[in-house]
Amino acid sequence: MVLCHICGVEVFSGWICGVVPAGDKYKLGLCRDHDTVENRATVQEAWEELLRSEMRSAMDISRQQAKPSPLYEIRILFLGGGTKTVTCTAYDVNKDKDLLVLNEQGELDFYPLQHVRHFTVREKTPTGQDQDDPGTPDDPTPPPAIPNITP
Repeated sequence: MVLCHICGVEVFSGWICGVVPAGDKYKLGLCRDHDTVENRATVQEAWEELLRSEMRSAMDISRQQAKPSPLYEIRILFLGGGTKTVTCTAYDVNKDKDLLVLNEQGELDFYPLQHVRHFTVREKTPTGQDQDDPGTPDDPTPPPAIPNITP
C-alpha cells in the first residue's frame, strides 16, 4: 500500500515513484488531487533520500557484521631440503596439484606440490592461539581450502 506523500491517503490511481519489483516501503506516491509537476519533483527528491538512508543503514549493518579475514601461517618443507614459512589470508590446493597462497600484500604465490614433502597450516586466531591443520602432498584429502582464490 503506497500512501500519498502530501496527504497520506492510499494511492490507487495517481502517480507512484519507485522501482516496480521493490516493496511498497521503497515507493512514494501522489494521489490524483496532488499529482502536479512541483509535487512530483518533491517526491522524487524524497525518494532519492529514502534510498540513500536505506543504503547507509545497510552499509552500517554490513560493516558491523564484517569480520577481519583470518590469517594463516603455512610452513612448507621441500623435497630438496629447506623450509619456508608464509603468512597468508587464503590458500587452496588446485586440481593441477599446486599450493596457491594469497599473501598479506594480496599477491598470489604458488608452490608445485611435486617439490613439497609436507606442509602445515596454522590458523592465527584473534586470541593468539594457533590451530593446527596438517596436510601432505600424498594425502588424498588436502587441508580445507579457502575457495576465494581464483587463479
